[in-house]
Amino acid sequence: MQSSASTTQAVPPQQTPPDLFADVQFWINDDVDQTTHDEIRKLLFQGGAQEYNPSSTPSGSASASTQLRFELDAVTHVIANSVEFEEYRHCIEPTLPESSPDSKRPLVVTPDWVRRSAHLKIRLKEDRFSCRAEMIFSGLCVTASKSEVSKADRELISSIVAAYGGLWREDHFFDVNVLLTTSISSNKLARILNSPGKQTICVAPQWISDSWRLQKRLPLDSYQFLPGQAKLPPCFAGKTASGSPLTSPRRDRVAMSLVGEKSRSSASAGSARGVFRGKSVLLARDVCRASEQQLRSLEHFVRHSGGTIRRAPTDLDGIAQAARNSDYVVCRYREVQEFREAIRQSKQVGNLTWLIWVVSNDRLSDPRQEPLHFPVPRTPIAEFQGVAITISNYRGATRQYLTKMVKLMGATFSGTLTAQTSLCVAANLASEKTERARDWGVPVVNHKYIVDSFLAWAPVERAKLKYIDFPDGVDYNLDVGDTRVTDESLGPWIDDAISNNEPVDLPTSDPAVPSLHYAADETSSAETGSGGATSEPQPASDQTTDVAEPADATHIEHTSPPATPTRRHSQGEANVSSEADATDGAHSVPASPSSHRGTKRSRLTVLGESTKQPSCASAELASADASATKKLKTAVVSAAEVEGEVRVATSNYKLKKTDETKLRAAGVVVVDSIERAHVLVTPKLSRSPKMLYAIASGAVAIVSPDWLGACMKQRTAVSTADYALVDREGEKAYGIQLADVLERRQSIFAQGIYCGHKFWLGRGVDDTGSLASLIGAAGGKLGQGKWDEEALREDPEHCHLVVEEDHAAEWRPLVGTSTIDGEPLKLFKKQLVTDCIFEQQPRWDRHLVDGPPGAKTTPSKRVRTPKRISR
Repeated sequence: MQSSASTTQAVPPQQTPPDLFADVQFWINDDVDQTTHDEIRKLLFQGGAQEYNPSSTPSGSASASTQLRFELDAVTHVIANSVEFEEYRHCIEPTLPESSPDSKRPLVVTPDWVRRSAHLKIRLKEDRFSCRAEMIFSGLCVTASKSEVSKADRELISSIVAAYGGLWREDHFFDVNVLLTTSISSNKLARILNSPGKQTICVAPQWISDSWRLQKRLPLDSYQFLPGQAKLPPCFAGKTASGSPLTSPRRDRVAMSLVGEKSRSSASAGSARGVFRGKSVLLARDVCRASEQQLRSLEHFVRHSGGTIRRAPTDLDGIAQAARNSDYVVCRYREVQEFREAIRQSKQVGNLTWLIWVVSNDRLSDPRQEPLHFPVPRTPIAEFQGVAITISNYRGATRQYLTKMVKLMGATFSGTLTAQTSLCVAANLASEKTERARDWGVPVVNHKYIVDSFLAWAPVERAKLKYIDFPDGVDYNLDVGDTRVTDESLGPWIDDAISNNEPVDLPTSDPAVPSLHYAADETSSAETGSGGATSEPQPASDQTTDVAEPADATHIEHTSPPATPTRRHSQGEANVSSEADATDGAHSVPASPSSHRGTKRSRLTVLGESTKQPSCASAELASADASATKKLKTAVVSAAEVEGEVRVATSNYKLKKTDETKLRAAGVVVVDSIERAHVLVTPKLSRSPKMLYAIASGAVAIVSPDWLGACMKQRTAVSTADYALVDREGEKAYGIQLADVLERRQSIFAQGIYCGHKFWLGRGVDDTGSLASLIGAAGGKLGQGKWDEEALREDPEHCHLVVEEDHAAEWRPLVGTSTIDGEPLKLFKKQLVTDCIFEQQPRWDRHLVDGPPGAKTTPSKRVRTPKRISR
C-alpha cells in the first residue's frame, strides 16, 4: 500500500543474506515508482531471488491466452502498492483466505516486505504487508511506552493496529519500528533512534487514532518526536507542523470523503457501513479510563457505523437502566457492574478487541466465539503470577494468540528458554527448545493447557493426556482458537451477577452519559422521538460542527427501553428458533441482537428461494410455488429469512479457527447443529446424520469446501449455486446421483418424503434422537408414547411402526396381526428411515420385519448354545 508516511529507512547495501529470498520468483508491478523499483530489485537479487522473464513464457501458456503480463505458475511474489492491476484477481492476497490453497499462485505484497526482511535479515510473514487500501497499518510493528501510555489506551490502540494490518508488540522487540509515547527524554530518543539494527520512529498515540478515524496513514510531521526537538510534536497542541488546526469536523468529513473515493474499498467506505445501524453500545466505566482523544475516535466509528454509543454513568444505580437501554455492552473486566447487568439481562458483552474487530470488518460476531473478544477477570490467576512461559513451534497469529493469553493470565512470556523458565508450550517436539526443556526438567505441554486454563481462569491439571499428547504428523498450529466461552466456564461470574441484584429504584430515563462530542445529535433525535431530554452542555469548539453530519444523524434513535422481540411464527423459522433456545439458553444466537440486525449486503444471491418447507396442511397453498422449486438442484434461502448471517454446518471437514474468524467477518457463521444451518459443507457424499438431514429437509444447500474459500476470498457470502457437491466416487459407491436425489426432493417430495406419514419408534430404535430429527425434517410426524395399534391397523399406508429386533418382546404381540383390509401388519427396521431419505425414493418393502428374529427357532437355539459352550 502506498503510504503518505514512510517508517523505513534506506537499507545499507551488501547486508542482505544471500539465501534470504532464494525461492522467490518476483514480478514488480508498474505502480511502484522507479526509485523503489530499483531499490527492491537490487535487494531481491542480493537475497537470491529471480525476476520473471517474459521471454520465457511459452506461447500456449495460461498467461498468454488471458493476456496477463506474467505466467501465474512462474511467479511466487508480486510486488505492488495497490490492488488496482489486472492480475490481482488471479493472485493470492495473504491477508485473505484462499479458496484453493493447493493452487500455485503468486502472493501480493508491498515493497516494504522486501525492505524490512532485508533489514532484519529474516524473511517476514507476507500477511503483514498487504497492499489492500483498508490495511492502513500494513508493514508496521507497533509498541507503546508503558510508563507514558495508559493500559486502557494500549488495549484500545493494540486492537486498532491489529485490525488494520499492523502487528502489536507489548514489548520493544527487535522488529518494532513504531514506538508510541507522549513524552521522551532527548537521551532516550537518541538511544532508540541510533540503536544498531533498529529502524524505530517515536510518534504520539494520536497518530494511530487519527489515521484510523480518517482511514488512511497520515503524514508523520505533526506527530513525530525528532532529535533536538525542544517542544512536543504539534499534535499535542491540536496543530499541524505548519501551525494550522490539526483536525476539525469539516476537515475530517472532506478527508474521509476523499479517502472513500480513492483509497478505501467499497466495503470500507463510510457510506456503506451500517453494522450498528439502529443499535446502541454502552461503554463500561473501565473502558472509559482511556484518554478522551482515543474514546472520541472510537465513538466516531461506532456512530459512523449507524449506531449510538454511550458511556456508563458513574452512579451504580443508573447502570442497570443504561444496560437495559443498550444492545451491546463493552467492558474490560468481568467484575464491573456493567458486565453483571449484561449477563443478567442476556445482553451481548464483548471487550474492546471485539468492538474494534466489528467496526473494522463491518460484521457482527458473537464475542463468546473468540475467548480474546470476551472480558477477562480483573485479578490474574495466582498460580500463573511469576511463572515464565516460553512457546515453541507456534507461528504467526497462533503464537500471538497464545502469548496474549499467557500475559492476561498473569504469567511472563519469554522468547527463549532460560533457567527461570517454568513451562514450555510446544506445537510439536521437533525443536531444539523442546529437547533442551526436557533435559532441564521444564514441563512441555501443548496449547490446550493454556487455552483451558484461560477459559477456566485457573490452572488445569497438567498431567492429563490431552495436554501432553504430541501425535506424529499433527500440527497444533491448525487447532489453536477452536474454543468458545461457555456458561460452564462463566459459572462463578453468572452466580455473581445473579446474587448482585439490580437496585430497587430504577430511574425513569437513561442516565447514561452520551459523549459530549455527539450530545446535540442525540438531543435532536430525542425530540423527534418520545419526549424532550435535557442536552448536555457542549463546548463551543468543534462539537457543534461535528454533529451536523447528516449521514450519521439519520441513523440515531432515541434510547427508550427496547421492546421485547416478538417471536416469529413462520413455519420455516420455528424449528430454528426452538433449536437455538434449547441449545444456547439465555444466550442463544436468535435471541441476541445480532440475529435481528439488517445486513450490509443482500443475501438474495447467497441462497435464493425459501427455506420454509410447507406443512402438509398447506400443501395446496404451496402448489403455485412448487413449479418454481422444481427447477432447483439444491436448497436455497431467501434474504428475509437469513437475517444478517448465513449459518453453516460441516461434515467430514474441519475448519481452522482462523478461517472461522474470517468467515464470521464475511457474514458466515459455523454452527454445530445441522438443524440451525442454511448450508452444509462437505468434501464427499456420505450417510452422515448431517448429510441425511440436509437431504431430508430440502432447506440446506449441500456444497463443497470451495464455497467457504470463495466466501473468504470475496469477504461476503457468495451464491451456493456454483459450488454444489460433486463426488463421483461416492455416488458410484452408493449407487445414486446426488443431483437427482435433490431434484426428486424438490420436485416430487416438495413437502418431504414422509409428509402425511406418522411413525412410532420402538424401544432401542432411536437412542440418540437422530431418527426423530430426520423424520421431522422429511415432513413426517412422530407419535408420542406407545404406538396406537388401532391407527396402525386402520391406516397402514400412513401409520408405521419401526422396531428394534433386539427388543422383540415389546412388539411380538403384533406379529400376525392383520389390517382392516386383511393384509398382514407391516413392521419396519430403522434402516427404512435413512434409506428412503438418502435415495428420496419410497422403499417400504425393503426393510420389513417378518417377525421376531427366529420366532420359532430362537428358544431351541438358546438351549443349544450353552451346551456347545460348555463342551
